[in-house]
Amino acid sequence: MKRSKSQERRSEILQMVVENRSAQVDQLAEYFDVSKMTIHRDLNQLQERGLVRRIHGGVTAEKSVSFESSFQFRMLQANAEKTRLARAAAEYVSPGDAIVLDDSTTTFNVLEFIEQLEPLTVLTNSVAAIARLKEFDNINLVGIGGSFNRQFNGFFGLACEQMLESFRVDTAIMSTTTVHGTSIHSQEEEVVRAKRAMLKISKTRILLADASKFSGTALHYIADLREFDHVLISGDMSPEHLSLLSDAGVNYRYLNND
Repeated sequence: MKRSKSQERRSEILQMVVENRSAQVDQLAEYFDVSKMTIHRDLNQLQERGLVRRIHGGVTAEKSVSFESSFQFRMLQANAEKTRLARAAAEYVSPGDAIVLDDSTTTFNVLEFIEQLEPLTVLTNSVAAIARLKEFDNINLVGIGGSFNRQFNGFFGLACEQMLESFRVDTAIMSTTTVHGTSIHSQEEEVVRAKRAMLKISKTRILLADASKFSGTALHYIADLREFDHVLISGDMSPEHLSLLSDAGVNYRYLNND
C-alpha cells in the first residue's frame, strides 16, 4: 500500500532527527513548505510512537530520565565502542552454547562474531537480531514474541516474559540505558521486566556498557552490577570511577586496558 504524503514526511522528519540529534519546528516547516501546525501534528505523532521527544521549539532524539532514544538513533551511536564490547563478549561464548540477547543496539553487534561460534542456540526479543540471525544455517534461532514496541524494535510484555521463563540458557548478554552508581536502569518498565527475566534464566550474565552509559540516569531500576559475572566497559572512563566499581566488588573488565 502506497504511503500518504504525511506518512512520507514523518518518515523523513524522523530520519533528519536521528541524523542531526534534533530539529526545530521553524526549520522543518520551511524545509517541507508546510505550516507549523502541520509540523506540530507530525511531531506529536512521532512522539506518541516513542520515536522522538518534544522539546521547546522542536524535537530531539536524545534520551532523558523518562525517555529512551529510538532504536534508529541508537544504532548510529558509539559504533566503535559497541564493536569492541561485542568482540570481548564473544570470548565468553563457546560453540554449542545457548545464549539470550536483549533488544539493545550494543548486543546487536555481537552478531558480527556469531559465525566463529556456531553452532549456537540464540534466544532474542530483538526484531533486528532475528532478521539477521535467520540467515545463519547453524544457529537454532528462538524468537521471543510478545507485544511489538517500535521505539525499541523488539517484543515485550507478559507473553515475552512468560516465554523467557520456559527456558534455561548458558549466557545472557545485554546492555543498558544507564549505569548509576553500581546499578543499571531503564526508562521503560516493560524493558526492565524483560531484562530481569533474561537474567533469571541465565547461568552466566554479561553486561556491555560504553562510557556514555555512566552519565545521567533513568527512571526504573533493573539490577545491581554485582549480579553480573562479567561487566565489560569501554570508552573514556576515569581511574576514580573504575576504582569505585572495584571497591564495590563489581567484576568488571576495562577494555581500554586490554
